[in-house]
Amino acid sequence: MKIGRLPPMPAQDGTGTSAPRTANGESSADEATKVSLSKDAAFVADMRSKANRAVPKVRDDVVEKVKAELEAGTFEENTDMQKVVDGLLADL
Repeated sequence: MKIGRLPPMPAQDGTGTSAPRTANGESSADEATKVSLSKDAAFVADMRSKANRAVPKVRDDVVEKVKAELEAGTFEENTDMQKVVDGLLADL
C-alpha cells in the first residue's frame, strides 16, 4: 500500500469566511466562538476557589486554653456545645 503526499493546507488565521451557517442560512460565527461550562464545571470551579482561600490564622492562646481544659476535664462544663455545633454547621 502506497500513501501519497497530500497537498499543503491553507493557513488558518481565523479570518476565513467559512463560518458555520444556522438553519436559516445565516452565518453563526458568533455562535461558533462561544464557550459555556456545564453546571458541574461551574460547581468544581467554585469549590476550587473556596479551597484556595487563605486559611484563617490559628489562635495559639485559645488552643492552649482548650488543651488545658480538656486535660483538666473541665472543657464541657465551660462550653455551650450547642453554640459550638451551630458554629461548625454554619461554616459548612
